[in-house]
Amino acid sequence: VVSTQSTGEKKEVLTIDQVVDKICTGVNLKLITLFIIATIPATQTAVQVYMTIFTGFIPYSEWTCVSEKCLGLLAESNYSKTFYSAKPMCMNQLVAGTDFNWTSQRTSFSMDWEIYCESESKLSVISSFFFIGASIGLLVSTAVFDRFGRKNGAIAGNIIAAVATILAPWLSCYESMLAVRVLQGLGMFINLTGIYCWVVEFSPTYLRSTVSPLILLVWCCGYLLVVLIGYLIPYWSYIFWTTGALNFLMIVPLFILPISPRFALVRGREGEAKTILESFSRLCNNEISMDTIELDYTTRVQNYLEQLKDFMKYPTLRRQTLLCLLSWFTVATLFYGFDFGWGKISTNLYSSYLFAAFGKAIAIAITIPVCHWLGRKYAVLLFLVAATLFFFLAMPDVLIANGWTLEFGSCLLGSMAIASAYA
Repeated sequence: VVSTQSTGEKKEVLTIDQVVDKICTGVNLKLITLFIIATIPATQTAVQVYMTIFTGFIPYSEWTCVSEKCLGLLAESNYSKTFYSAKPMCMNQLVAGTDFNWTSQRTSFSMDWEIYCESESKLSVISSFFFIGASIGLLVSTAVFDRFGRKNGAIAGNIIAAVATILAPWLSCYESMLAVRVLQGLGMFINLTGIYCWVVEFSPTYLRSTVSPLILLVWCCGYLLVVLIGYLIPYWSYIFWTTGALNFLMIVPLFILPISPRFALVRGREGEAKTILESFSRLCNNEISMDTIELDYTTRVQNYLEQLKDFMKYPTLRRQTLLCLLSWFTVATLFYGFDFGWGKISTNLYSSYLFAAFGKAIAIAITIPVCHWLGRKYAVLLFLVAATLFFFLAMPDVLIANGWTLEFGSCLLGSMAIASAYA
C-alpha cells in the first residue's frame, strides 16, 4: 500500500496478474465463453497445417491404362484387381497422360503438377515448408507483440496466411506453393501465439493449467473442419479459397476484443489498462474500481536484440531454455510428423483423419486432470512413455476386421498419447 503525494489517499499496489486473480474468484461461464470466442481463429492453424493432405493426395488406386505398355502389364497380371496401385505404376515408371490417366473424381495439385512415384517426396516437402514459416513466426512473434500487441499481431498473422492461401491456386507451380506454405506457417503461428498469450494474460493463475488445454481443444475443431472441407469439396483450388475466406471470417471476434492490459501498461497507457481491467471485472460479475489500485510492473528492455543478450548473460536461463526447446522440438516433431501418415495406415483417408481428430480431442481433455494430479513435467513423461509403448505395439501385422488393423488402432492410441504430451 502506498500514499499519493497530493491527497494522502492510500492505494493498493498490485500487478496485473494479482488484479486478475482478485477479479476472478471462481469459474465463470461468461469468462470461458470469452476465451472460446477469442480462440476460434486458432482453428485455422490446424486447417492450414493439414490442408495439403486433402489438396495434394495422390490417388494411386484411381487410374486406368491408355498405352500399349500399360495394357500389356495389365494382361501380364491376369487383370488383377490389385494392379491399379502404386507398385505397378512406380516400378514400371508409367507416365501420367502417356501410359495412364487419373480417374479420380477429386482433383489435387499432385495430379496437376505430376507429383507421384519418384517425385512423391515433393508433397512431403510442400507439407513440411509450413513449419519453416511456423519457426520464423515463433521467433519474430515476441518482437511483433512488443511493438503491436498480442491482439493486433494475431490479426496481422491471420491476414498474412489468408492472403497467401487465397492466392495459392493462381500461383500454380511447385515453387510458388513452397512460398505459400512458408507464409501460411508464418502467419498462423503468429496468430496462434498471439491468441494464446492474450487468453493466458486474462486468465487467473489458478486456471492457467486448464486454459492451455482448452485452447488446444478449440484448435482440435480445426482438425474436424479440414476433414469436413476436404470431404465436401472435390477441387483442391476451392479448398484453398474456402480456407482463406474462413480465415477472414474467423478473425472478426478479434476486432471486438480489447487489447491486452499488459501491453497497454508497457506502452505507458496505464489509464487504458485500468479501463480494460474494469470492463473485465464487470464481465466476471465482480466489478471493482481501479481508482484505488496502483498497477505495478517491472520495466524491461523493449529492444528485441537486447532481450536476446540475456541468454548470454544468464547461463541458467540459457540452459533451461535450450532444454525446453529440445523437449518441445521432440514432442512437436512426433505430434505433427505422425499426423501426415494416417492416409498410409488406413484405406479411407477421411475416416482415418476423423478418428485421429476425435482421438486428439479426447487426449487433450484427459491432459487437464492428469496435469493437476502429476504436474506438467511428470505428465509429459508419462504420455511419452505411453506413446512409445503403443508405437511398438503397432509393429505386428494383425488384421482385426474389414481393413482395420492392429497398426491403425495402436497408432491411434499412440497419437493420442503424443497429443496429451503436446498439450
